[in-house]
Formats: sequence, C-alpha cells, structure tokens
Amino acid sequence: QKQFFSGKDHPLSKPDGLMHYDLEVSGFPSSHAGHLVLLGLTNQDYPHCLRIEQWPTWDLPVLRWAKSQGASAGFAHSGWGLA
Repeated sequence: QKQFFSGKDHPLSKPDGLMHYDLEVSGFPSSHAGHLVLLGLTNQDYPHCLRIEQWPTWDLPVLRWAKSQGASAGFAHSGWGLA
C-alpha cells in the first residue's frame, strides 16, 4: 500500500472533495475481527513490526496505537457472515 498512498491529502484533492488514504487493516492478523480503518496516522508503521504477520492478532492494541497518534479509527465493516 505504501507505494501508492502517503497518508496525506492527495494533490488532486479539491475543497469540496478530499482524496485521502491512510490504512485499512485488511489481511493483517487482527482483520478476522473486522477491517479497521485508521485515518490521521502520523506513522503508518506499527511499532516493532517489520512484516504484516507481526502485527497484533486482535484489534484493541491497533485501536490504542491509532488513538495515541490522534487518529480516527473504527470498523470499515465486519467479517460476520462472510464464510
């Protein structure tokens, strides 16, 4: 994702429509509990993790990490019923 998204407003954004992408936690160990969207991160790298597989396996640490940066965080959607 990082090769395409900076975590900042895209230069083509307009006053009536922003293009902005930070991070959707999808394909990460904690994503089985639902995909998180994290907006306003100052750092997109989870502490002490070099690979996605090293991220926490549940959402609370990820939510706390986002909150510690002043980011907005919540569920994009749940995984319920998507078997």
